[in-house]
Amino acid sequence: MKMGKIKAWFTLITQMGPVASIGNKFEVLNRFFVLDVLNDQGLFEFISTPKTYEEILNHFSYKDISYTQELFKLLKEDKGKIILFSEDNNTYQRNPQVELPKLQELLNIRDFERIYMASKVPQKFAKVIPNRMSGKSKDFIEELGEAGPSLFDYDEALTHKLYTGLRNSSFAYIKTNKLLKKKILDIGCGSGRETAELWMKFKGNSYLVGVDPIPSFIETARELFRIILEETIQKIGKNKIFPELTEDNHPEFATMKAEELEFPDESFDAVYLQQILHWTSDPRKAIHEIGRVLKPGGLFFGCQGTLPLRTPYMDIMIRAHEKVNGFFGLDDFKKWLSEAGFINFKRTTPAGIFKTIKK
Repeated sequence: MKMGKIKAWFTLITQMGPVASIGNKFEVLNRFFVLDVLNDQGLFEFISTPKTYEEILNHFSYKDISYTQELFKLLKEDKGKIILFSEDNNTYQRNPQVELPKLQELLNIRDFERIYMASKVPQKFAKVIPNRMSGKSKDFIEELGEAGPSLFDYDEALTHKLYTGLRNSSFAYIKTNKLLKKKILDIGCGSGRETAELWMKFKGNSYLVGVDPIPSFIETARELFRIILEETIQKIGKNKIFPELTEDNHPEFATMKAEELEFPDESFDAVYLQQILHWTSDPRKAIHEIGRVLKPGGLFFGCQGTLPLRTPYMDIMIRAHEKVNGFFGLDDFKKWLSEAGFINFKRTTPAGIFKTIKK
């Protein structure tokens, strides 16, 4: 195993713990969020006696779309046997022998509380599942951009040490010193807290540009980056020396979708993202845009999970909004990268830490 892989694995395990175990615990919570929303809808009470798929659709005004079909397939195949499906009658019935999961009981299990704190945004998305099945869902950019606690929840998740661990592992997989004094694009920067960690990685010695499709996040990043950086240094950069934030090393922020990067061709030396492509409406187009704005020999790196997942409930929550692609296969990822002119694709760890070069 080459040194980059060793460093990426070591960083991930020491900062996050066993990755497979954490992924499983995330999915237990994801499953709870989905089942809890459906329970609030009255689904399980309605199918206390056997009901056909058509009867369920009619009762709740759900539409027979691929998303609804996939959700009921997921419930039918649920390993917890929460629902009994009759092949003979094509009916769904709530299994009276199995209790619905309870949040407090889950939080009493070791590590679940810290994982729950990193799950605020997916939990919010689970609540719109009924609207998605009814054909009334919103674009997730519109949903997150609404006034309310969205920014706080997003920030809390983004700065959670689990996500910091992923960022650290991504940087352990590359040679950071080769990006000093280079122009780097941070896709999906949120309110600037991720960009603050990148700034710290380079100690203010690179030109950073952060983009995010949600205007309120970018407004916060532009107005409060100095405070955000100071808070981030206090949180994870204690006992380390960093230069002053100046006009020359202050990141630039712009409201922009990954699928529609408004930069000239060959503008950047490197592009970084963390678990962003499945949130886009068209990951293939986003990858082509990344290839377009990268200089020849430029580095594209970060973290991106792909199918097959052990987290189907997370995927169903992600796709509860319109214009969200959801997860895609590793073969698709490799194909799109090749189409966009990338070579030497390498990936490590179950989290999907990767790097590739533009030809």
